[in-house]
Amino acid sequence: MQHKARLILRRPDLTPVATIDDFYAFDCSRAENATGAFSCTMPMKDEYTGIEVDSAIDVQRSFDGGATWENDLRTIWFVRSLSIDQSEQGETLTLGGHDALGLLDRRLVAFFAVQNTELEQNYYSMKYQPADDAMREIVRENCTAAIQSVLADDLPGSVSVVGVQYKVIPGLTVEADTTRGPVVKAEVAWKTVSDALRTVATASEEEGVRCLFDLDFDAELRRMEFRVRRDLWGTDRTQEVVFSIANGNVSGLKMIRDHTQEVTWMHVGGDGQGDLRLFVAVRADPFMPSIYYPIEGYTDSQDSKNEQSVMEQDGRHELNLRAARWVFSATALDTPWCRFGRHYFYGDRVMVRHREVASVCRINKVRLTYTPDATVRVEIPLETEELI
Repeated sequence: MQHKARLILRRPDLTPVATIDDFYAFDCSRAENATGAFSCTMPMKDEYTGIEVDSAIDVQRSFDGGATWENDLRTIWFVRSLSIDQSEQGETLTLGGHDALGLLDRRLVAFFAVQNTELEQNYYSMKYQPADDAMREIVRENCTAAIQSVLADDLPGSVSVVGVQYKVIPGLTVEADTTRGPVVKAEVAWKTVSDALRTVATASEEEGVRCLFDLDFDAELRRMEFRVRRDLWGTDRTQEVVFSIANGNVSGLKMIRDHTQEVTWMHVGGDGQGDLRLFVAVRADPFMPSIYYPIEGYTDSQDSKNEQSVMEQDGRHELNLRAARWVFSATALDTPWCRFGRHYFYGDRVMVRHREVASVCRINKVRLTYTPDATVRVEIPLETEELI
């Protein structure tokens, strides 16, 4: 059965206004921890003159002929540009803007910077805590009513004079803390909330843990919830979704065996100075793939306080980052038996296989072009995530 797409036009407060099913195309792209973008073209109608800045669009698809509808990317799109073009065929309306995550680009971490960054305390502009909870705290303190309980002495004049109530983003909530990320230290003063979150995410990744954040849109409740996930946003579908030439659901497949950054002998430096400094060695397996090995590398582990197990863990982490690997790159193809939005989703983990080599890939970048009746055009780059 051919599936369909439709747009739900909403006011800035997310109240639905109209259903649009005669648009020409809706083109959108999303990527992890980044603001998405869209462009939508449709015939110009008098009722569309009410579309204003931050009018919202909810894109939905039906796989059962219109009985049920789903939001493929689980977000909503805010209008930031509007263009009316006249041609012989009539007037065309083109809308552009960003996804829900783009709202976090509009707020700054507008707090005084911390003077003593070595103090192990949580400030509004300095986070020293599990990365996932730090992210949630940043959003609470800068985008929700929680900021209204901040003491006036902690706010710069540019905030207290205008009013903290203007920093609250309507309809935005934050999920409860889970304390699943590594403890990180991050200075985030005067960054946009989005950049502050990416700063914490980078610090977490340096500790070997990926932290992903997004605003999840709930159409019925007309609200957006800020969420953080560790390692994977969606579902592990590596046992059920396999991309390969044989399955006919991949194109442009390329695989490269890359040794250019390889290290097989890691020197790990701990605390101390000169010949009093502790060093440990961590070896890769295989250690000597050819007579010209080993290849030596060095990593600093002074924060380990000379705990040998921690130093060895740091060394293994660095060896893993610089190990030889097969690198896959390909583009996913939409097929009836492997369809985005039905068999796998944005944020999922899938498998790519070629010449008896298999690789785990995440669906972390997506570009979709919807039309009302035709099959949605999918552009999904598949790139190797893990060592092979």
